[in-house]
Amino acid sequence: MLNNPSVQCFPYTIFYIYFEQYLNIIDIMAILLIMAALAVFIVTWLIIGSVVAALWVIAMIVLIVVDLAGVMAVWGISLNAISLVNMVMALGISVEFCSHIVRAFTVTQGTRQDRARIALIDIGASVFSGVTLTKFAGVIVLAFAKSQIFVIYYFRMYLSIVLLGFGHGLVLLPVLLSLWGPRPVLVNSDYDHENDYEALGDPQKPVTENTSLTMATATGAVSSTPTGPSSARKSVFW
Repeated sequence: MLNNPSVQCFPYTIFYIYFEQYLNIIDIMAILLIMAALAVFIVTWLIIGSVVAALWVIAMIVLIVVDLAGVMAVWGISLNAISLVNMVMALGISVEFCSHIVRAFTVTQGTRQDRARIALIDIGASVFSGVTLTKFAGVIVLAFAKSQIFVIYYFRMYLSIVLLGFGHGLVLLPVLLSLWGPRPVLVNSDYDHENDYEALGDPQKPVTENTSLTMATATGAVSSTPTGPSSARKSVFW
């Protein structure tokens, strides 16, 4: 049998199936992350209506995934099938930290600095309480798990995702948008942006009502007609 060149002999065990994943895991990771990022870009572009804004979202998500890979190296988390799935999920979870801020920035008029501040005022608290704190509360429970698989591959990685998403979405992203953010996108002609500037000038000042000037065609007089409380703003978030 050894002298027969047509017969190939090789060792085999059931564990080799699991070891085989390491032969192509880098290529598989690159393909999966690129496909997921492309899908996120297309959906974000369609929803926000701005290619530049979608690129900003993707740029922040890529930074979060790259930083997550660095945390894995520092925290001793090896790249395997479990951590690869978590990295792909991190790309999707990171959308929640970035897309809302970019969306609020693009639908607001004014200078970049004012629009970034208004975005944090309008939606920043919701992202912090509704995304960061809820995910943090759910992840912290995994720290008390007895299985090291849950502690290493789920607690450490998901805690890193939450903290990195918070830092990039609510700290780094508004700063970058205030410097090089995209142009505003008009989504609702009835949206009153003057209230945003009033909030910026005096955040404690209550906003009562706004008025619209109507021309009286018969007499030529100008009358002031209330249009209702300005706090009843139409939401542009879906």
